[in-house]
Amino acid sequence: MGGDHVTVELVVPGAGLELIMKNYTKYRQELERLYGVSYTACSNTMKAMNVTRADLINQVTRTVPAMVRLMELQEAGWVYIKP
Repeated sequence: MGGDHVTVELVVPGAGLELIMKNYTKYRQELERLYGVSYTACSNTMKAMNVTRADLINQVTRTVPAMVRLMELQEAGWVYIKP
């Protein structure tokens, strides 16, 4: 397929939010270097954990409820892969 033919968006809900938090993730540099990957943080999780937009890595492009974003992407024909 190649990177020119694939678009990846990481939608992060729940405990996974720490993965994209500046002061918690040990993968910050790796995440910032991933070319072509966009990040969405679950706004419901952010509220529950008292996390602000400033707490997230700069590459996070959206803060919306994760389930809403997943439904939007699936309705647009995206494939959902859950680890």
